[in-house]
Amino acid sequence: MKLLYSVFILFFILKYISAQDSASGECQYINNWLGNENSEDCCTVFSIICEHNHITEISLDDNQLTGSIPPEIGKLTNLKFLNLKNNQLTGSIPHEIGNLSKLETLWLNNNKLTGSIPSEIGNLTNLKELWLHDNQLTGSIPPEIGKLTSVEWIHLDYNQLSGSIPSEIGKLSNLKMLIMNDNQLTGSIPPEIGDLKKLSLLRIQNNKLTGTIPPKLKELHIFESYGNNFTYSDNTQNKPTSNNPGDDTTNSESNSLGVISIIITLAVLFLIIIGAIIYFKKQIKKDKKNVSSSNNSTLDRNNSVDIVINNIKSEDPVQKEKMIIKNINHSNINNTFDTPVTADITSVLTSSPKQQLSAAPLQQTPIPPSTSLVSETNKKSKKQEEATSIPSCLQGGKHFFFTRS
Repeated sequence: MKLLYSVFILFFILKYISAQDSASGECQYINNWLGNENSEDCCTVFSIICEHNHITEISLDDNQLTGSIPPEIGKLTNLKFLNLKNNQLTGSIPHEIGNLSKLETLWLNNNKLTGSIPSEIGNLTNLKELWLHDNQLTGSIPPEIGKLTSVEWIHLDYNQLSGSIPSEIGKLSNLKMLIMNDNQLTGSIPPEIGDLKKLSLLRIQNNKLTGTIPPKLKELHIFESYGNNFTYSDNTQNKPTSNNPGDDTTNSESNSLGVISIIITLAVLFLIIIGAIIYFKKQIKKDKKNVSSSNNSTLDRNNSVDIVINNIKSEDPVQKEKMIIKNINHSNINNTFDTPVTADITSVLTSSPKQQLSAAPLQQTPIPPSTSLVSETNKKSKKQEEATSIPSCLQGGKHFFFTRS
């Protein structure tokens, strides 16, 4: 029994040592590349993840790494995630990278890599994301890229790639985004790309592509093709299509311009409405003021007539005469005095102001010159005669007297 227990313990010890030796072997490649001691356990580094004593993830982005990618990277056959972006790596992509059959993510963008894309990259059948943009890669896109049946994102933009777009890309049934802008690609767009049902974004602007655009590509959510030499149905070149948001400007620029135009329109409408409200308020105030002034003017005229009539009753004959003339010339009781008007002076002198204002329209009644207006025999005194006599301005020539109808 003790012997069996000892064998069991020895088995696990040997397995553990074997695993440590395997992990130490993989770490040796990383330590040599990074300049660390060979005995250092790389699995304890935060940017490196190990599973079952094998390196599965390497994230060394933004570390100012220089030099080239070591070919020993191809010995990490359990590697699933390789992130070396945003460094200063130079040289070419090693062919040995094609040995990483379990690799799912390859980010080598934003470096200074040169040379061509190795054809061995087609061996990465589990790869889902291939980011090689913002480097100095040259040569053509290898047709072996069509073997990446699991790939969803391909970024090859901002390089110096030349040649034509391989038609084998049309076999990538899971492809969602294909970005190859700002290169030196020539030839036409393979019509097979239009058959990719999951493709939603295609950017091929700023190349040297010619020919016609497959009609199915115009149905993509985002399709940017400006800066090429495409031929359209009317034999024009570089004509932006209406359903391509990137042919004239980027989507963000279009959205910004749309928002700005809406804001300006709303601001103008707001100012117009405010101006109209202020204008109408001023007009209403002006109309009210005019009505009030008109009413006050009418009351003033009526009051002036009352004052004149009251003064006529109390003044001496000469003063009465002057005030009657002044009243006739300046008041607007009958609007105009182009023709002689008549009224019973006796009524004017004896009636109250309210009765005068409510009197009926005046009528003209001429009196023959020979008719005497006041009988001297009925006079009791000289003072009463002067108080009741007709003003001299109305005697002589043609005589008038004022009567109330």
